Amino acid sequence: MRIDTSYYNELIEKINEKYSNEIEKLREVRDTLRSEGKLEMWWIADHEVFEIEKFKLWPRTWVFLAHESEIPNPGDYVIRSIGPSDSVIVIRDEEYNIRVFLNLCTHRGLQLVKTDKGNLRFITCPYHGWTFRRNGKLVGVPLEEIGYGKLNKEEYNLIEIESKNYYGFIFATLASKESLEDYLGEIRWYFDILVRRNSNGYQFYPVERRLIKFNWKLGADSFVHDVYHFVITHRSATNLYSFEYVKNIISGYQIASKKGHNMRFLGKDGRGKDIPIDFYPILYPVWNMKVIEEAKNNLNKHQFELFSLAYHISGFIFPNLGFFNGYRKLPDINVEYPKSLGIPHISFRVIRPVSPDTTEYLNWFVVEKDAPEEFKELSHRTFMNGFGAGGVVETDDIEHWINITKGSQSVANYIFRIKFPYKLGEHLMSLKDFLGPHNEDLEIIPSGLTEKSARFMWLKVLDYLID
Repeated sequence: MRIDTSYYNELIEKINEKYSNEIEKLREVRDTLRSEGKLEMWWIADHEVFEIEKFKLWPRTWVFLAHESEIPNPGDYVIRSIGPSDSVIVIRDEEYNIRVFLNLCTHRGLQLVKTDKGNLRFITCPYHGWTFRRNGKLVGVPLEEIGYGKLNKEEYNLIEIESKNYYGFIFATLASKESLEDYLGEIRWYFDILVRRNSNGYQFYPVERRLIKFNWKLGADSFVHDVYHFVITHRSATNLYSFEYVKNIISGYQIASKKGHNMRFLGKDGRGKDIPIDFYPILYPVWNMKVIEEAKNNLNKHQFELFSLAYHISGFIFPNLGFFNGYRKLPDINVEYPKSLGIPHISFRVIRPVSPDTTEYLNWFVVEKDAPEEFKELSHRTFMNGFGAGGVVETDDIEHWINITKGSQSVANYIFRIKFPYKLGEHLMSLKDFLGPHNEDLEIIPSGLTEKSARFMWLKVLDYLID
């Protein structure tokens, strides 16, 4: 549903005027990143910049909110947020359509639903009892005749925002001028390798939700590109710090979009010692051959070829959706070779700002809906071991993000304007011939070891804040 955004446009003009000094400094940050490949740190967790993001970034982007498997039945709902301030209800109505409403009553603006998830026959405001159907229609007003005579209920239906169900993934926007398809651009071709490869779709397990003391952009930065940290940060988690391991993690392709999105397919040169070619992609031929069969049917020839090269697929949809499809070993599982190599698993996460130095971290384990139950159980355990709240991989990353956030808020950043290099892989040339789409806005880097996609992500954030 499109609404009149003229007031919002006026608000943007006021924000530009109020924060004109900060925006001019951000312009210098952008110019430095473009010309020198260096990023200033002062602005990352800055309070004024956070306010600019709140009004200029989050309303104008498309944000992933939920997967359809989380709300399979009429009345099922989850509460999610767009940016730091806008709570929404994602609900399935009587006709099984998924709707996204602002989580506020049209009578006095009270937050309607406070529990994270559940099932509702009606949505009833706890203040004055106004009651809405699952499709947002206002149907009940206490003391209507006495208090109002005749009330035009159609005028006070819940406020529905624009949403799109993209192969089961629910995205929404408050004020984007682009369709979701245009917003994603040609990264869609690569993203579809993950989201379209099975006919029956995915099952999202209950989400882990945590509040963590880091700035959201640091989590985004890590997910959008950072293979470099694997060999040090995750050394204790892998015990594979060897030439073969390094060779594997830097192999493959980075798909870097100037729209801020990224995907990486690692494994092109890593076949052999660690994963025999017959076990590509991602050990699925060992554990769940149906994934391969489905992918052959649902992807085109070149998409399937790229999928088949990978032992690791990960990426980022701007501004805050990260995902990972790889494999890990479980130390207490005694299985014969080749299953002993590891177990495939998939996870998605949303990194949502709450304040300049606090982030809500939503993390889902994901598996093919029709996968065998034994595989689901082991894959889930693998996820929990590596990427769950107590996992050995995710906790390593988060500790670093917390400390970088603290460092970015030091006075020294404002005094010295400290800059950090984003030059990794600068010498690498983008491929001019590749099996998937590429152009000036979508570059293919023939290595996992590059920060070009990170520069694109940071520049896109700055574009929203400046322009």
